[in-house]
Amino acid sequence: MCQEILEIGDSTEFPFSPHQTWFKTQRQQIEFIDQTLEVARSYDDGQDDDIVAANHDVLQIDVAEETDELPAVDRALNTSLVSEVNGSNLVRVIWSAPVTSPQTTAEPGSIDDKVLWAGLWQELYISVMHQAPLSSDVDVHTMHKLTQGADDRTWTNRMLLHLADAVTYCHAEERSTATYDRLASYSSTWMEARPPSFDPVYVRASPGTMFPEIWLLNNVVAAGLQYYHLVKILLLAHNPRVPLLGAAQRSAKERGDALIREDVRTICGIAESMDGVHPAHL
Repeated sequence: MCQEILEIGDSTEFPFSPHQTWFKTQRQQIEFIDQTLEVARSYDDGQDDDIVAANHDVLQIDVAEETDELPAVDRALNTSLVSEVNGSNLVRVIWSAPVTSPQTTAEPGSIDDKVLWAGLWQELYISVMHQAPLSSDVDVHTMHKLTQGADDRTWTNRMLLHLADAVTYCHAEERSTATYDRLASYSSTWMEARPPSFDPVYVRASPGTMFPEIWLLNNVVAAGLQYYHLVKILLLAHNPRVPLLGAAQRSAKERGDALIREDVRTICGIAESMDGVHPAHL
């Protein structure tokens, strides 16, 4: 399917690669998105690797290179979203309908379901990497309706939604201790109640190595645990109870920094223990 999507770009005389000239007209960009989504829907047959890879091609086009020729797509088209984040030009190609108003009737594993979660992941990636608030188009509360199962992917999606809540908290003008305690409590409960499949198969911290070696059962588990440790980092960095002055502030900051370093090592250890080039590195 990825090959078919790339062939669409060749056949319509406008390039897919952000390293080349961008879409010449708004109509060309819309045509490209419509055709790629049509191809993606036609492959909704359980071919997970192809679908996820193609979704990534369709959902995330980063043109942070120096260019002034960004497509200006009408938000009313409900097809794509163009935005600028902290000075970097980013083109987010998202399927707005399921992202902003997910339906509880979406079948788990369907193309709608995959696009929905890929869209949230993309928004969180942009938010964390560019230290910017989540897009207002993301309806996290409604998406909680889609996490009623108990399988590994659903368990990971719950932590992905929790990460969205944590990011929202960190960018809030007022960060109450009650909200902080609720977020910290959910993280602890999620970890304590995790399925046995989330337990590492093998862990080794060798002397002289920067990151521990952590073997996990599958990619979904790896992502869920990375989200969990990222939430811990965000909450440690935005703890409203840290004193503002004096020796107590310095001591609390040192403790927090040490815990953050441990979580960073765990996140990197999970990634390094996977394949040489793996989504966990993102």
